[in-house]
Amino acid sequence: MRIFTLSLLMALFIAPAAFAAKTNDKGAARLKSLFETLISEQQTALKAQGGDLKLIGDLTVEQAKKYYAVTLPEMNYIDADGKQTHIGLVAINATPTKKDDDWKMSVAIPTPILRKDKTGNIINKINIGSQNMVGLWQGELNNFSKLSSSYKDIVIEDGKNNKAAKIKDIELVMDLKESGKNLWSGPSKFNIKGLSLSSEKQGNFMSIGNAMIAIAVDNFDALKSKELRNKILSAAESSEARMPSDFWTDMMASYGDSMKMQGSLENLRFKKPGSEDKDVNLEKIGFNYTMSGMNNDTLDQSLGLTFRGDKSKINKNSIFPTVIDANISIENLPFAKLLDIGKSALPQDGANSNAPQIAVLQAMMTLPQMLAEAGTVLNIKDTQYGNDEYNFEIDGLLTANKNSMLGTTGNVDIVIEGMDNIVSALESQKTDTNQEKINQSIKMIQAARLISEQKGDKNIYGIQITEEAKILINGKDASALMGAM
Repeated sequence: MRIFTLSLLMALFIAPAAFAAKTNDKGAARLKSLFETLISEQQTALKAQGGDLKLIGDLTVEQAKKYYAVTLPEMNYIDADGKQTHIGLVAINATPTKKDDDWKMSVAIPTPILRKDKTGNIINKINIGSQNMVGLWQGELNNFSKLSSSYKDIVIEDGKNNKAAKIKDIELVMDLKESGKNLWSGPSKFNIKGLSLSSEKQGNFMSIGNAMIAIAVDNFDALKSKELRNKILSAAESSEARMPSDFWTDMMASYGDSMKMQGSLENLRFKKPGSEDKDVNLEKIGFNYTMSGMNNDTLDQSLGLTFRGDKSKINKNSIFPTVIDANISIENLPFAKLLDIGKSALPQDGANSNAPQIAVLQAMMTLPQMLAEAGTVLNIKDTQYGNDEYNFEIDGLLTANKNSMLGTTGNVDIVIEGMDNIVSALESQKTDTNQEKINQSIKMIQAARLISEQKGDKNIYGIQITEEAKILINGKDASALMGAM
């Protein structure tokens, strides 16, 4: 199911608030129109992907004294391969607010939700133990601006009523605030706790302690987002094979001034039946991504990656890393010009069939100058790779330079600790079939050691890229050093 489905269903459990405007026929009509439009948009999107959304029954809106009781028709989501997801009658309480198009909602998702194959046989049955959600639907956003929801003790069964998955808790929290005309800022977070997977043969073979993704936006433009969504829906209705040519420009414009995203998986356990020594335990895998300046000619981006592995199986002969950190940022990237180049590379009706290839070739020739004029910088910091026996550290700063044949100048510093341990670990892994390959790797490591600056157990490589397109290692020409290797 798409994001709309999740938002729509989550809207289905928000209890009426203390403040409430009086209900009337006009309010009931607006509510009915809102849900009819949301369902219609979902149908259009699914059909464009080769699927469908079948409705059973009618959408009804009944007036109470201070709220409306909405009942959605039963919904049958059909994938492109014919598989179906059946959701029964969803009940929604919608309380009017001071603004006609804003609603405080409460929703109840019927349980179980059934997943069927194309012949109608049940593949999965999803049971929700308890659920709770409160939120504010914002008409201007066409989505929730505030949301707090929790679904606990979820059990997913296979077609034979065997428990295939359990989830202790699913949480979705959103808190967007108006930061200007049609502009919204704030965080949202989706969290899954206590996920376990099992099968009849393997038992409990995988578990995840916590899975999380969080997004924060600054000055998200609701109006531009709505315009973009309408363009996408129009393209889907017309069976247009391509996204609108200005899709990426419009998408970036709607995101606002900046966006931050982070995600992680913690306490992963993978069990292999009959081979406990091959079980995998990972402490954490994570990422963070930031993009800013999206409404400017240039933007800044940064990406961070984190990995923490299982230290319990590490010994002096271990090569597999238990620690990986990578932090890379790009500043002053001329994104607007790059988008224009991308548009010119798209096929155009009636144009020369070779035009896209010519545009790409021209772009490659002008790219170094474009980056240099924008002052584009690549920064690598706090980057490492290794375990308790060895470690690589990398830091660097590269600047676009149109006068360099390499297109850049700058420095990269690499520090390797524990080279002897790496060699010993490789020696221990020799077999008759891989001996030649490992010997070659060891020879390269020993040669690399000779061109380094050594401080105790550390081998240091100061790499410099000059405007004359020379690469120096610890002040010496790399070509001569490589020849010596």
